[in-house]
Amino acid sequence: MVTPCPLLSLRPAAGAFGSAEFAEIEEWVVPVTRSPAGAGSFVAQIAGTSMEPSIPENSYVLFRTPVRGPLTGRTLLVELRDVDPEAAGRYVVKRVGTIDRKRKTIKVQLLSEAQSHAPLVVDGDDVRFVGEVVEVLGRTR
Repeated sequence: MVTPCPLLSLRPAAGAFGSAEFAEIEEWVVPVTRSPAGAGSFVAQIAGTSMEPSIPENSYVLFRTPVRGPLTGRTLLVELRDVDPEAAGRYVVKRVGTIDRKRKTIKVQLLSEAQSHAPLVVDGDDVRFVGEVVEVLGRTR
């Protein structure tokens, strides 16, 4: 069965967090994949180089939602929520490293594949895990 997926206008960064933006459906696509695209799947194009070589810059990536189960070691689309409720979130693709639970706080370490990019450590209350990377589909020039 062929399942169309929304191609989102969102261009998550593979580097530092990208600019604030709202995701809109640009069009519906039928991705050519090794893994079936099911309900909750979507496609987005990646900006940045921090996840190279696994996810090259300008690649289209198939994501699956919702994100369930243990997070450590998984490559996820992460939204860093702004304190300002009027602002959109900021998005990045990273591998989840350690999750440090202290008394009243949770710190989440977000890792890049490229060693030239330092890990990001963010407050767990400011993070939402939007989708998991299923497959890199291809890239534009």
